[in-house]
Amino acid sequence: MRSALCFVLAALSLFVAGRTGLGGAWFFAATVACALALLLASRRPARPTALLIDVPLGLAAGLLLLLPSALGAAALWAIPFFDPLTAQIGGLLGSSPPRAATLLGLLAVVLLNALGEEFFFRGTLPRYFPRHPIAVPTALYAAMTAVFGAVLVPLAAVYLGLSLHLLRARTGGLTAPITAHVVWTCAMIEVVAALEWGL
Repeated sequence: MRSALCFVLAALSLFVAGRTGLGGAWFFAATVACALALLLASRRPARPTALLIDVPLGLAAGLLLLLPSALGAAALWAIPFFDPLTAQIGGLLGSSPPRAATLLGLLAVVLLNALGEEFFFRGTLPRYFPRHPIAVPTALYAAMTAVFGAVLVPLAAVYLGLSLHLLRARTGGLTAPITAHVVWTCAMIEVVAALEWGL
């Protein structure tokens, strides 16, 4: 019951974040609320983490996941047919590039959100769905991101979610998925911002 309530709270928080623009006060407040809700619903993983192995593995995985994502984004922005979809993403970014101080805050909330999402969707939810430990959490992850109102975000969530579930299964812990999540998210924000604003 607590997990379900926290999931709903996290989705509502993302809904608010998606309508305030990247880097605003309400964006940060809502994003932090989302992460805290997911962390509150999560269980601590039992397996100790091998930082010297899992962090570099997560960095490499994040960069590998980034390559097709960045190429796909560049292709979408280059084809006028997809302008309605890319405009939805542009609306999430806001009207102008964030300042340097805002970027530091953005990095902090990306890290916090990666912790919350990995602990909940890759660490806790699979225990509740032993027959479908990857499919159901990934579907719920995509459903939560659908509140942004941008078609491409749930599709990206499925791609990222499935990949990070496989990484979790490979390493047995959450350090590598968390690291990969942070790398991919930060890099994709930069890629999309460059495409949208011509940076």
